[in-house]
Amino acid sequence: GVWDLGSEGMKASRAVTLAALAVPILLVIGCLLAFHRGYGPRAGLGRVARSLSDMRTLPTILKAGAVRQLPGLFGNGNASMSDVLSLPAVGRPPRLLSSDRNRTARAAKTAEISPGDSDSHIHETPPSVRATTGTAVSTAGGASKGWREEAMKVARAAYHRVMRVKNCKEPNTAGGSLERINNTAWRFISTAANDVPKKCGGDDLFVQIVSAEYWEHVARVTDHENGTYTAWFDATCGEEARGNLTVILQFSVAQGMQMTRRRKRISKLLTNLTDVVIEGKKFPPLTPTSPEVAEASQAAAARVGLSTNNPAKFDQIFAMGDSLMNHVTMADWPAITTKRRLKFFKPFTPLNNYTLRPKFINSLVDQGWVKQYNEAKSKERICVLFNSGVWDILLMSPEQQAPYPEEELFRDHLESLALWVDSIKESFPLATLLWKETTEVHTHEGDCSFIKKEKQRSACMQRLEGMSSSAIRLLRELQEILLKSKGIPILRNFDLTFRHPAFTIPGDGRHYNPWLNNMMWNGWYYSDKGVWETQDLQCPRNFHVHFGLEKNVSAVGQGHPSFGMTILTY
Repeated sequence: GVWDLGSEGMKASRAVTLAALAVPILLVIGCLLAFHRGYGPRAGLGRVARSLSDMRTLPTILKAGAVRQLPGLFGNGNASMSDVLSLPAVGRPPRLLSSDRNRTARAAKTAEISPGDSDSHIHETPPSVRATTGTAVSTAGGASKGWREEAMKVARAAYHRVMRVKNCKEPNTAGGSLERINNTAWRFISTAANDVPKKCGGDDLFVQIVSAEYWEHVARVTDHENGTYTAWFDATCGEEARGNLTVILQFSVAQGMQMTRRRKRISKLLTNLTDVVIEGKKFPPLTPTSPEVAEASQAAAARVGLSTNNPAKFDQIFAMGDSLMNHVTMADWPAITTKRRLKFFKPFTPLNNYTLRPKFINSLVDQGWVKQYNEAKSKERICVLFNSGVWDILLMSPEQQAPYPEEELFRDHLESLALWVDSIKESFPLATLLWKETTEVHTHEGDCSFIKKEKQRSACMQRLEGMSSSAIRLLRELQEILLKSKGIPILRNFDLTFRHPAFTIPGDGRHYNPWLNNMMWNGWYYSDKGVWETQDLQCPRNFHVHFGLEKNVSAVGQGHPSFGMTILTY
């Protein structure tokens, strides 16, 4: 017989049918989105499965009273379903919600809670890394506290410098003049409108000499906090430097140190001097037959580095980081394509308390790296190469600072980095861990005017506004303090990118062309001292020898014309 389900029964039947159809559709959509974001098919299925698991455990969470973290859920209705799904699932450490972060900050400010007390509940233990068997492997011991005192001392000093500039309430720098101090140093005197001398600092200045051959000499700038700055060309290496000196203002009145992604970018040429000469030795022009070329080529072939072109120290490299890391690893293309020796994953996000678990820690398992490590016969011949930096500047959010005192700059990022390092160390105990240093950003080299679509041009401008040299230098210094305390070797590349802005991709300002990326990748090597070192390329002549080797031998001695503001005087 035919059952008469009635109207209510038909509605229930339709609901069950729709639910049954919705699950595979959601799985397919989720896998496609996950694959689009850089995850493999297996990793995509894993992430979707975890989302369904979170939905399955939702009644248990509600029953356990976890909703008390969301006072507005059944009250004024301000909390959303995404807030509920972000509540802690079974077997996972709690995630701090934005409402809790703000409430903690207000309570700490009202009750004058010390930094050590106010954030003690955020990371009681390092996040667990899920093992391939489904059990939880927790990182033991917690994040080391040895780095905090030193790092926060540096952060507070930077914060107070910013506050001194703000309290001056001076207008933006509009111009200035140069005075020569000695053979390699100049003093820049900043002025406001109508040539009124300024009494406070806070400017992000870029000072450079560019020769007629497009050789770059970039100065280190010291802010004396009285409106004057000293630009010192510290890397001429005793060789004569001749060209046009330019002073470019990137940000003024400490706008570069604002903890936000929308900084008031200026990127303006302030002044220049033509035909400037730094006296020194005169060397013969570099040519493909110069003796330095043969010496550099032989030394590069003998080094034990990361590249498969040299004697390989590792059977497998797991690289995880931002697009700068991706571009550098592309220098070893055979290891990615044919040999499959190098695997890369990009989290597509800054590193902070919100993104630590889903984007960084869980991905170690999602990518199959932990399983592959556990199955490896020689675990000592596996390397984990990781980094974070540029996105932490471009997408800086004031909310990340909420649980901590205002003067403890980048505290949220550093706490997350410490836990990430601990998780990697426990997941890969016998592997070699290497940190790729963050690179310099050159907002004055950026240009969005050629982008026709308004939405894309707006996104481009937002990224240029976030590219602060002063902020990324501070972040780099703080990261180094933490990583040294953890015993992680640092592969250097900041100085190389700081000194060669013309080698950025035209109009970009933060990504570098393939030849410079190759120089970074091939410049990291395992020395006879038993430590990882970075090839010294500070001297312009040495740099252009290796640049020619990377591009082609015929390019030895040739500079690279800039597409930004650094050679406007030519």
